[in-house]
Amino acid sequence: MKVTKHIMFGAIFAVGMTFTSCGVDDNTKDVLPRLNVDKSIVQVIQDGKLKSGSPATINITSNKGYSITSDSEWLSVDRPEGQGQVTVEIVAEPNESGAERTGHLKISSLNISEIVTVNQNLELNLDDKLEIGHVYFYDDFHWAIDGSDAVAIKAAGDQRNIYTYTAWTGDDPLPVFKANYEDFNSNAKTVYTQDGYLKFNKTNTLTAISPKVNGVEFGKTSAVRVSFRAAFQDKSTKIAVGVIGQGQIKDSEQIEGGCVSPQLITPDATWKWYDVSVDIAGLAGEDKVVVGPIEFIRDNVTSSGTFRWFLDDLKIEKIAN
Repeated sequence: MKVTKHIMFGAIFAVGMTFTSCGVDDNTKDVLPRLNVDKSIVQVIQDGKLKSGSPATINITSNKGYSITSDSEWLSVDRPEGQGQVTVEIVAEPNESGAERTGHLKISSLNISEIVTVNQNLELNLDDKLEIGHVYFYDDFHWAIDGSDAVAIKAAGDQRNIYTYTAWTGDDPLPVFKANYEDFNSNAKTVYTQDGYLKFNKTNTLTAISPKVNGVEFGKTSAVRVSFRAAFQDKSTKIAVGVIGQGQIKDSEQIEGGCVSPQLITPDATWKWYDVSVDIAGLAGEDKVVVGPIEFIRDNVTSSGTFRWFLDDLKIEKIAN
């Protein structure tokens, strides 16, 4: 039995040594240096930031440590030395030269190196400079009347088609809807009022909507968070947010004229509210923020499947770059 224990310990020790040799921070003398830099070209605007207003960064992985040098006086970094996995901010002075310029960063680790080319143009930072938390757009859908509180009663109940229903007990909500939103499949007439929120889609009929004005000043940009509450009559519904324009969403897919987020929520139940949000960098005042099923936004599916869902408390607010 003692022999068996000894063999098992030796095996575990060997496995442990194998895993250790694969780590980022290994310092064993005979381990070869490794260096990885995630970008080779970086484009910044006149003030030294990305077009979105965010700082320009590179991600470096180096098991033996790295050092960074620049060939230009106007170009440097915030962490010129380090080891392991490090995010390094590129520091480019405002370009007042009157012309585009290019500098190079050399990242070295012992006998290996990588070059990052930094191009700086004269494009101005268009961020609107408003305070973090500024609300560009908010709708609590109080005007959506005469339908049931379907989520509360966990049943479809009364769902009033905003296009065809006429016996409203208060102000007709259709003019409010048309004044504030673009319905990308309006001919399908598949938007319904509930009790203070909206319901979308029916069997084999889909749409998505966009606020007609996102609230950012035209000619300006902003980093924003789009948030809302969503509930589902069908758990198969895959809600996403898209941008038609220059705004960018992390991990997005490209669509015609813009991008679309991944699926933002995987519901575990129907008739239940979920808080949903996504961040957009560099949203321009001219951009459209689209909310709806990913099948509609990404794949342009308009007449297949069952993706019924509910929307409330749609908000667009400024966040830090």
